[in-house]
Amino acid sequence: MTRAAALLALACLAACGGAAASLAIEETVDLLPGGGGEPPGAAAPAPARPGTVSRSDLDELLAAGPAALLARVETAPEREGGRFAGFRITGFPGGPPAAVDLRVGDVVVRVNGRGIERPEQYFEVFRALAGAAEIRFEIIRDGAPLTLTCPVVD
Repeated sequence: MTRAAALLALACLAACGGAAASLAIEETVDLLPGGGGEPPGAAAPAPARPGTVSRSDLDELLAAGPAALLARVETAPEREGGRFAGFRITGFPGGPPAAVDLRVGDVVVRVNGRGIERPEQYFEVFRALAGAAEIRFEIIRDGAPLTLTCPVVD
């Protein structure tokens, strides 16, 4: 179940654009498979600004439950000096996220300042996303720390 913690972080990354150091992300993606569109005749909400995720899209994804998040990325525990260091991304079954520069080999360490090693931490992060103003991921890429931030907009 510890793998679930990393998958939450990575699925959220797949759901939003991010800005890391000087990275500029130029596109957004829908959070839900199939585009998360509205029923015929319904007015489609305006898309979120590049590098952001809309509150309504995030709420829909969270309502789908943890399993919806777990299906989007493959990970493996990463150890450093015999201690847990994070979760290394080993693959993207549906392809890499289109709106964020997340790569195979990145190690996810924390989400919104919270560790993700144990199952209870995963559920704490999952619940906290419902009211989060942003989703912030601390990762290690090529041995260097990097922070990706995705504001949640109304």
